[in-house]
Amino acid sequence: MSRESIITNSIGVQGKILSKTEEVRPVKKIPENEKEAKAYGFTDEQVKAFVEASKEDGAMPFQGQVHKAILEKVPNQLHHCTRLEGVDPTKQPVVTNVDYDMQKGIKNVTTKKEKHHYGDATEKGASKKYTKTVITEEQFPETITQHELDCMEKNELMDNIQKEVDEVDLNTIKGKDDILKFANGNDGVFRSNTEKKRRAVALLKRLDPVLKQRRQERPRITSLEIANL
Repeated sequence: MSRESIITNSIGVQGKILSKTEEVRPVKKIPENEKEAKAYGFTDEQVKAFVEASKEDGAMPFQGQVHKAILEKVPNQLHHCTRLEGVDPTKQPVVTNVDYDMQKGIKNVTTKKEKHHYGDATEKGASKKYTKTVITEEQFPETITQHELDCMEKNELMDNIQKEVDEVDLNTIKGKDDILKFANGNDGVFRSNTEKKRRAVALLKRLDPVLKQRRQERPRITSLEIANL
């Protein structure tokens, strides 16, 4: 990795730049004449109306008429934050990928961020005009939190429960006792009451269409019944 690709974030963690790309975004401006108004998207009839309205005594000039027409499409409460000229603001940085290294207890988080670049107004012959937008992908290591580990464990458990539920022959489930038997499991593995309840709920969810066909009511499984397994 080159030294140029190594970066340090605000809390001193060292990461790397994965990629940098450049693009030129559209620079918006309020049309000043008929040609620009048509290029903006206004119809010939609308442009003609702007011209006629601007010729009335005390009326706004052509550009003002266009400005007014644009804002008419925007709710009043959003006028203050509507950007009619210049480049649209950059998007907030977003996470594009997370790679987990469970052995090291870290996750490599990849983010994408944008930055507009402008000409330096202090340099001779330059002006502070938009020149380009740079999109950078960065990757930093972060410690995997206990909350994430708990969520992973829960998701893995739910996936395993669902696999078991999908393999159940529903014809063998005749009533509440069979559901409770599945909730408890017959493999001798200790299960918490929470896990037993999740197993029962998952099986009931798959069983619902069958119960409807059988015209049977859904069995009510209580916490006490789960606890007594």
